[in-house]
Amino acid sequence: MLILSTGRTGTKFFSEYFRRQKLLSFHEAFRGSSALEYPKISNIHADNEINALEIDREKIEEVVSDYLNNFFSITDSNKIVANFSLGNGVSTLKQKLYYIKKAFHWPMIVSNNHVIDCNNGISLLFEIIFKAAEEKEISTLPVILFRNPIKTIHAIYQIESQSSYYMRPKSFLEKKEGLIAAALIWKNTYNFFLDRTKNDVLKVDLENFKSNDLQPLFNFLGEEIDFEASKVIKRIIKNKPFRSSKVEDIRNSDLYKDKDFSLSASQIDLIIPYISDTASRLGIDIEKSISSYNDFHSRVKTNQGFTP
Repeated sequence: MLILSTGRTGTKFFSEYFRRQKLLSFHEAFRGSSALEYPKISNIHADNEINALEIDREKIEEVVSDYLNNFFSITDSNKIVANFSLGNGVSTLKQKLYYIKKAFHWPMIVSNNHVIDCNNGISLLFEIIFKAAEEKEISTLPVILFRNPIKTIHAIYQIESQSSYYMRPKSFLEKKEGLIAAALIWKNTYNFFLDRTKNDVLKVDLENFKSNDLQPLFNFLGEEIDFEASKVIKRIIKNKPFRSSKVEDIRNSDLYKDKDFSLSASQIDLIIPYISDTASRLGIDIEKSISSYNDFHSRVKTNQGFTP
């Protein structure tokens, strides 16, 4: 099962959440031998789709095959081993030790029959992955994860604009730059998912997340939600600082990189026309999103000890 998102949406939180539900989940750690190619090929596929091209099909199929081979490497292994496994990919000793150490803090998984991958780096390939999985009799379920779009666009802009969004499909930028490009990445990524999932998808809003929202997923997996475990992870998150490091912190926020920065009213007005239709498709109240974003930067941030 893939979590589909733009990134900057709480995929790290969800990987922790599922592990505490004793489900086998990964955050950017589901490593096949071609893992470094995943984002690149995922973006090529999206550009091919948008521009109606047929290029690099062989490479795309190679990456999808590698991805599924990694799935079988984990699900066919011993259940205990699966708790500490990054798959069959090439990882440095440091990466392996970091992951093994981290895994000791999670409850032991109930079963390794399921894999939940919280990695937006390959999510644009989800259709091809799911089709190939179903041919191998692997059941799949797409989950679209989103949060306040203003916060997400803020984070994409702050973190990726200086590198001209090189890790995103070129077609998603629509030849724009700066903040507008970040808004278009948000719009086009979610439209890509929505156009290809129709009604067969679970939508999860991180801003208003309750464990019951995942009941359809747990029904699909044939597992029960552990509500006590849900309370534990929420307490952990609440006591964590807002994100200051991509690697260590699980409480995501738009403070990452520059804690003093916030979008101005005029900047927000500039991006709204680009994202309002997609926000509506996701069931997002855009006015509430703006209000929440402004409240965070004018009040909440100050209470947390940050300079507004």
